[in-house]
Amino acid sequence: NLTIIHGDVMDQDKVDQVVSKSEVILNSLGGVGDVCSKGTDSIIFSMKRFNIKRIITCSSLGVGDSYKDCSFMTKCIIYCFISKPIADKNMQEDLINDSGLDFITVRPPRLMDGPSVGTFKTENVHGGKIPRCDVATFMLRQINSNEFLGKSVSLASS
Repeated sequence: NLTIIHGDVMDQDKVDQVVSKSEVILNSLGGVGDVCSKGTDSIIFSMKRFNIKRIITCSSLGVGDSYKDCSFMTKCIIYCFISKPIADKNMQEDLINDSGLDFITVRPPRLMDGPSVGTFKTENVHGGKIPRCDVATFMLRQINSNEFLGKSVSLASS
């Protein structure tokens, strides 16, 4: 029951087209520049326009208050290699937190391709890795769950 629609999150008309037919938004934007913050701003605009209430977003460990929980090595990687994408994710999370929408933000560490590990943890996450498919599984489970509603949750393979 999955429909794939090719588009550009920077094209407000395309975002409107997708959001208008949705009940929940799963946001997994990533990339260079400000695609996460600007794209999420477009999504939030459409959600409010079409009265869609819930957004579940894949962010990153090291964003917001999760930075303090990162291991020394993870902090070094953030500082040396991914400080700009993390800054964009911080702006993205600020937009979501201030949106008035029902949100859940998922903060995985390093994303991996490959098969599911099948288990993950949401406590004592300081770094590590997790397969993308396990993040997707967790996000899908949040569609009908209020356990992390209005919160940001770090997630890693256990």
